[in-house]
Amino acid sequence: MNVMALVTQGVVIYQLDGQRHEVRKGEVLFIPKGTRREALNDESGPHQKYTVMFDYETDSQLYIPILDRRAVTRMRIRHFDYLKTRFAQLYQEYQGSGSLTRMISLNLLQEILLLVSREAELNDVSPFKLTLAKKLEHYLLEHYRQPVEIKDLSALIGRSPNYTSSLFKEVAGQSPIQFMHYLRISEARRLLLHTNMTLPEISQYLGYYDNSHFIRMFKKLMLSTPTQFRARHEGDMERL
Repeated sequence: MNVMALVTQGVVIYQLDGQRHEVRKGEVLFIPKGTRREALNDESGPHQKYTVMFDYETDSQLYIPILDRRAVTRMRIRHFDYLKTRFAQLYQEYQGSGSLTRMISLNLLQEILLLVSREAELNDVSPFKLTLAKKLEHYLLEHYRQPVEIKDLSALIGRSPNYTSSLFKEVAGQSPIQFMHYLRISEARRLLLHTNMTLPEISQYLGYYDNSHFIRMFKKLMLSTPTQFRARHEGDMERL
């Protein structure tokens, strides 16, 4: 099976076909199937990581560029926090047993692989653009619960609104507003699973002052309503 690993803490030492690879926090490692592998803690201490093992036939499914490499690939992820949440959601979905769990898990895996594929291609993006996009991303991570407008983001980097939107989409693969909604819905998932907050309370907390708008956005991104999501995972949380 192929392996995709994202290191979230510490350093992992991989022995792959007899060669040593050090993978640090914020880096992703793709290991093609057929590779002899072993993972160890670094001398500096324990590590944490997400690991996905999978088979994927590109002839019958969505084309994934990174799979064409058929070689061990290690890279630093520019949008680490975003990718980390996708791995976390894939893990949660894999633990579930609903009728749509398999389809959602496949969609999440495809998104992760495409995100990593895009990271591999971002070497062609100028460091200047990457710096501006990172500044926008940091702002959104800090202020996603507040009203966000493109004009505010454009003022942050001293560029026009159109340039700001195009720049962020070129680097992140989605508009700044789409990214803001994703951050809100990711936090909504956590609140649904780990708190007793009601839907109106979560909606208000995340900056959705219209509860129906919150439900629509959640369903668009998660393929289920907040109520369905909470019910589907209640049993899993009780067993933990």
